Amino acid sequence: MNYTDIAPFYNANSIITYVFYDTNFTKYLEKMNLFISDIDTKEFENNYDITNTLYSTELSYIFNLKNPDDISSVCHSMFNPIKNSILNECLYLLVEEQTKQTGALSLVINACNSKDEKLKAVFPLLFSYDFLFFTHICIKDLLINGYIDVSKIDLLKQVIIEFSSD
Repeated sequence: MNYTDIAPFYNANSIITYVFYDTNFTKYLEKMNLFISDIDTKEFENNYDITNTLYSTELSYIFNLKNPDDISSVCHSMFNPIKNSILNECLYLLVEEQTKQTGALSLVINACNSKDEKLKAVFPLLFSYDFLFFTHICIKDLLINGYIDVSKIDLLKQVIIEFSSD
């Protein structure tokens, strides 16, 4: 499948940095052999004002948006190509994990009549603070190589399971 129809919406060359300042991601970064010196991060480590600002800025840059609140419309234009890739495994996992929760999203998912509606309901979560970095490396692989390395999908699945159970 050709994923070039994602390219106009998505800047695959973006570099995501916010995860390096949040120690909740350290063990996942280490699994990818990504390390950064404490000297470089210590001043802002777990400073959520900084990491949230970085996340919003980087999210906007990935989608070429001036306002991160506009992500929803861009996300939905990418839904079909992503759903038709191996990333659909992560969408199904998000549906499964979210229906275990008691929040509003689980109610929305349960009210959906089709599997596509359920997948669309969780799709924006791939770009949430917890999952953006890992989703980005998968989409980058897809756009540059035409496939996603299985180890990257497996890591995203692990993050989805572990962060969804918090």
